[in-house]
Amino acid sequence: MMTANQICALARQVSKAPAAYSQQSQQMMQLVLDDLSINRNLRVNLVTSTLNVPANVNGPIALPVNCQRVYDLFYTVNGIPHEITPIDWDLYDSLIVSPQVTNYPYNFAVDVSPTQADGVAPNIWIYPLSTTPLPCQLRYFKKQATLVDFNVVPWFLDQDYLLHAVSTQLMKITNDDRWPAFVSSGEEMLRKHLIMEGNRLNVPIRVKLDPTLYRPHSSLRPTKLTD
Repeated sequence: MMTANQICALARQVSKAPAAYSQQSQQMMQLVLDDLSINRNLRVNLVTSTLNVPANVNGPIALPVNCQRVYDLFYTVNGIPHEITPIDWDLYDSLIVSPQVTNYPYNFAVDVSPTQADGVAPNIWIYPLSTTPLPCQLRYFKKQATLVDFNVVPWFLDQDYLLHAVSTQLMKITNDDRWPAFVSSGEEMLRKHLIMEGNRLNVPIRVKLDPTLYRPHSSLRPTKLTD
C-alpha cells in the first residue's frame, strides 16, 4: 500500500504538474478524502456506539462529536428491538411536545446547527419523551479527521481511485484538457466501489412503508399501551 505522499507524487506525474506542487497535491488529497468522508455514505465510516436517552427529556441529546449522519437508532425492551425513526424538523415542530405525552420514543430529529468545526457535538430531539432512561444503540457515519501525516496510508483503501481523484484535482490548476474525461471516469470508478463495498453486491434491498405514516396505532394517543 502506498502512503499519501507516494500517491501525491504519482498524481503529479499523471497530471503533468511540476514537482514544486507538492503542497498543492497534499491539499488536493485532503479535498478528495473530505469528499469521501462528508458526501459519501461509505460503510468503512459506519460505527456503533451507545446513546443514553434520559428520562423525561425530549432534548437536546448530544451525539458523538464526529457524527456526520445518523444511520439508525434503536433500543431493546424485554428482548424486542424498537427502532426510532428519523423525521424532518417541520414534522417534529408539528408534534405535541408535552410532559403529558409519554411513551417509548419512536421519532427523532437531528439538530445540525452545531458544527463539527466548532468542536460541538450535534444534537437530536426525540418524540415522545420517555419516562424511563433508555440505552440506545446508535449507528452513524463518522467524519474522518484531517490527514496530518502524509507518510501514512490513507484511511480510504481504494488507492487507484485516490490516485485518479488527486490527479483530476491537480488538472484543474494545471489547465489539463483531460480534466472533463477524468471527472467522468472518476465517478464511474467510485460508483463501482460503492456497489462492491461491504460485500453488499448480493444483499437484497428491503423496501418498507414509511414508519411515520404506517406506524401501528398511529391514530391513537401515544401511551405505553399503544406502543
